[in-house]
Amino acid sequence: MKQIKPKFIYDEKNKKRGVLLSVKDFELLIEDVEDYYDYQLVKSLEPFDLEGATSLEDVRKEILGK
Repeated sequence: MKQIKPKFIYDEKNKKRGVLLSVKDFELLIEDVEDYYDYQLVKSLEPFDLEGATSLEDVRKEILGK
């Protein structure tokens, strides 16, 4: 797990009201969110129907002519 180091901003009643992140930490968070989105998208896809699909070996033979 990536470590981020947030700096919290507090109000006069000592309640957290905001957060400061370095650019690097922000980019790490964005990357994690994008990875999670991609994971959820792939997970939501229906399983592929492989019936009638061409095998990798057949594709190689066709391309390489062997």
